Amino acid sequence: MSDRRLDAWIEAFPVPAGAPFQPRPQGDGVTDGLYTVAALYDRLEPDNPGSWDRTYDHAAYVWFVDPATRKPRRLHLAEAIAARIHDAHISAAIDRYLRQGRTKVVGFMGGHANSRGEAAYRQFAAMARTLRRKGLQIVTGGGPGLMEAANLGAFLAPFADDELDRSIETLAGADHSPDRAGWLRTACETRARLLGGDWKAAAPAGSRNLGIPTWHSGDEPPNLFATAIGKYFYNSVREDGLVGVASGGLVFGAGAAGTVQEVFQDVTRNYYRSPGERPTPMVFVGRDVWDPAARGGEVFAQDPGRLPAYPLVCELAENGGFSDALMLCDDSEEMVRFLEAADLSAGGARTLAETRLARGERHDAV
Repeated sequence: MSDRRLDAWIEAFPVPAGAPFQPRPQGDGVTDGLYTVAALYDRLEPDNPGSWDRTYDHAAYVWFVDPATRKPRRLHLAEAIAARIHDAHISAAIDRYLRQGRTKVVGFMGGHANSRGEAAYRQFAAMARTLRRKGLQIVTGGGPGLMEAANLGAFLAPFADDELDRSIETLAGADHSPDRAGWLRTACETRARLLGGDWKAAAPAGSRNLGIPTWHSGDEPPNLFATAIGKYFYNSVREDGLVGVASGGLVFGAGAAGTVQEVFQDVTRNYYRSPGERPTPMVFVGRDVWDPAARGGEVFAQDPGRLPAYPLVCELAENGGFSDALMLCDDSEEMVRFLEAADLSAGGARTLAETRLARGERHDAV
């Protein structure tokens, strides 16, 4: 089948009965194939706690995930094809988005459960704002917690410095768990204040940043501070893309299993990088989080809030020749300087297609 015939078949592929999404995302609120807050939260009423249930975002989650198991349900063939076509279009749209940005991409990874009032939340937001002001692109997993913090920081880049504390003061009134309605409401209030009274309005160009969430974890809706949202159905595709596009480095904050998975995905990419390819910088935020035994002994290391992965990462980095790409730190300014100095991608952003080609994989953008 020729590419032209295949493209025509994909274009004409019907939406399966009952599916609440378009295989090729487009329409109101969709920008060049990526979702916006206005598109995903089309029917959200900030003062109506039950209104999220009527949004595009929630409808897609309910369609994809079995409510009993909270895992993706078994799809019929046509449904599975439609979901895969959708995700292929999202990957292609992310590639276009990154090419438009031209500059390096810094990814922020961290837990979804971190409170908006935590010091770590503010630290992530401040670092992302600084890097965005320096012209770098910011990408996160698009969810609550530290992911939201980094999207918020990038969003605030063109606004006055005092807006960071002002925004966090508003947002800290409600966390995603247990108050999802309040979490959404305070985010809408913050957006409305910054965007002339309309929380669905487009943000200024200087706020440009990307979130890459998934409906696999759809009970955690996407945060409202990513100006472009590449939301996937399949988490495996999402995770590969999320780590792969970070041409300017990855920042790892406290989290849980998902964050640790992302750490070792990036370790694997650096370890098996192509000849002549420079490793991606890996910045670990918090010595007591990532290497607690170095200062607190074995009991401290076994604290459930700690993730003692850094020593193993160092061993792999030494064997793989990328020790210079690692930083374990608590100081935000030092971490920003480390990322700013990393000269990894003279051509700017690394797209999903370029990442896969470098690994010898074929990627056909839709």
